[in-house]
Amino acid sequence: MTESIASQVAKLEKMSLAELKKKWLEVFGEETRQRHRDHLWKRLARKLQKDQLPAGEPLPEMPRPRKDRTRSASGRRVPPPGSMLTRTYKDQEIAVTVLDDGFEFDGQVYRSLSAIARAVTGTSWNGYTFFGLGKRG
Repeated sequence: MTESIASQVAKLEKMSLAELKKKWLEVFGEETRQRHRDHLWKRLARKLQKDQLPAGEPLPEMPRPRKDRTRSASGRRVPPPGSMLTRTYKDQEIAVTVLDDGFEFDGQVYRSLSAIARAVTGTSWNGYTFFGLGKRG
């Protein structure tokens, strides 16, 4: 007997990033460089649903992202997920999207703003300083 789609999706949501990457390889036949856990499990769940539902039947709604995570002290300086940070550097407009578990810049997910600042400038920067998110009192 096969598992229901709902129970398979629930298992995906509970998997670690490493487990999701392994599952991605099984499902899509290629490795992923994606490091955003929620993005991976949602894409895998959609693929699973699409492959198992009868033709023409609409896909069910995906559950909303978990909001039970607390931010660290340094994380209070970062706007909520979905926000956009912008900065002009050497006539280049830098646009970064804040994610639940990192930052997206130029189609790639980074763990920190400092990593993005280093990728843009080629030198070491404090990411909060680079994007004008200094200390708040």
